[in-house]
Amino acid sequence: MSDDGQFTVCLDVESDIVSQDEGQALFDESGEPTEIIENVKRYLGELQQMEVFTQEFCTYLTQHNLFTPLNMRVRQDNAVRNITGCYVVNEERLNSLSDATFLDVRSRRYLAAIYSHLTSLAQIERLSMLKDGIAGLSNDTAVPAVGSAEAVEGAAEAENIH
Repeated sequence: MSDDGQFTVCLDVESDIVSQDEGQALFDESGEPTEIIENVKRYLGELQQMEVFTQEFCTYLTQHNLFTPLNMRVRQDNAVRNITGCYVVNEERLNSLSDATFLDVRSRRYLAAIYSHLTSLAQIERLSMLKDGIAGLSNDTAVPAVGSAEAVEGAAEAENIH
């Protein structure tokens, strides 16, 4: 980002996927960006806005002690791997927020992201199984479906994380 808040879209003209002979033009005859470049700029702008939202969201959750660490054990190619450094929203702490703080969370439009996150945690084992061709994980090598604070806390205790 430049000093005036502007971003620059860069293009690697040496890349094998860039061609002057094939595909769609990125710039018209007068050197102005075509719709393709305008779509890329719009998309990158949306990504930048989501980055700002994500930073603010994570800062807010951290300030309100809503994150809890989660370690997972997953089977990969007949070996168990520990995955550390993950943090999840603690549903029990979320449900214990004061009414005023919960309304603040709602007014900031964080609820959809929080509930989507909590719902997606139950899919961790399924994703691992899909990656390993469905037969990859057994119940004793994966963290239980994490839809509740108890499951998160249980997983953390199993890994001695507090």
